[in-house]
Amino acid sequence: MFLGKFGGFGEMAKVLFFNIPSEGHTNPTLAYVAELVRRGEEVVYYSVPAFQRRIEATGARFRSYGEALPRDPFEVPPNLLMLGQWIMEDTQRIVQSLQEETRRERPDYVIHDALSVWGRILAYLLRRPAIASITTFAFATRHLLRTPGFGLDLLRMLPAGWPSLVNSRRLRRDLEQANDLPHDLLGRTFCNYAGLNIVFTSRLFQPCAEAFDERFKFVGPSIASRNGAPPFPYDWLDGRPLVYASLGTILTDHPEFYRTCMRVVSRMSVQAVLSTGRKLDRALLGPIPDNCHVAEYLPQLDLLKRASAFVTHGGMNSVCEGLYYNVPLVVVPQTAEQAFVGRRVAALGAGRLLKSKHFSAYRLERALQRILFEHSYRRRAEEVGADLRAAGGCQQAAAETIKFARAQVGVAQ
Repeated sequence: MFLGKFGGFGEMAKVLFFNIPSEGHTNPTLAYVAELVRRGEEVVYYSVPAFQRRIEATGARFRSYGEALPRDPFEVPPNLLMLGQWIMEDTQRIVQSLQEETRRERPDYVIHDALSVWGRILAYLLRRPAIASITTFAFATRHLLRTPGFGLDLLRMLPAGWPSLVNSRRLRRDLEQANDLPHDLLGRTFCNYAGLNIVFTSRLFQPCAEAFDERFKFVGPSIASRNGAPPFPYDWLDGRPLVYASLGTILTDHPEFYRTCMRVVSRMSVQAVLSTGRKLDRALLGPIPDNCHVAEYLPQLDLLKRASAFVTHGGMNSVCEGLYYNVPLVVVPQTAEQAFVGRRVAALGAGRLLKSKHFSAYRLERALQRILFEHSYRRRAEEVGADLRAAGGCQQAAAETIKFARAQVGVAQ
């Protein structure tokens, strides 16, 4: 029986953290990791070099997946079923590459993203307790299929995604046989839950929250200041309502979205700030109205503190940040997952959902007029925001993690 360094409570423990290399899965964990380090844990965080500086700023030690994970972290397939195949292919390479290295690390416990199948497998092979980090919603399939719109989204994915689904199942069987894994070790590709699951939202915002037992700790967003955020000319703001618009960091190459936003706000008594990301050719935007400020990268958290409305793609991280600061949303999803988040926002009355295929200046202007001037949207955003803040954030996440890990001392995996 391996007791690690937990001989007495309060002693430092070593943690291996395996994450999905993307903005949406990394940013919510940074304050969490920093809090673990502050409480004395030694965290070794596996990701890709694009996130090294941010990870090291938490006090964690960065480790690269290296050639075992060669993908561009800012690219995603257009279909969740295709993403599932990517994850299983990555898992094969990473498990094979990192088994000996992680054994030498002699961790006391493992934290892995719920999509990180490799993290769940390595925790089992190391015989160490596992904790899942869930930066999206927690998913319970039997409840999701009853959620309006979700089943239809799945059906739309099947024609293009069926070969990927078949390949994912084959890769899973190969992994189980090659590593002598119990058949029930792995959940579904997107739901690799563990003995403790840290969910970075609140029970109020989580759909079907009643489906999740005490193993799921809803801690709300883990908000951290972002080192290296560019300066912003705050003296440009003149007191008119501020509309902030962003499509996140990946699916940003949609010049018509930004042109539509500018066309709409140019007719309104507001100011607008648009974050376009690095993929968009700014020349495609045309003239910038006087009441608009456009930049590739902006201090999102600081702007949300001042915003009256947030036009967003519906990424979980962006949505929770907007609501954390009481900002009502217009959600224009670019993927099925984002549409699911947008439906939850609309169901709670904290914003409006606009389907991307029906996105137009007319619909956007109507949505903005409603959330800016109908007080119910601001009131519901404030209620959801208060619930997100009350969930405890990174401090609660770290406390639950350490409590669970210490309780596992001497317990066979």
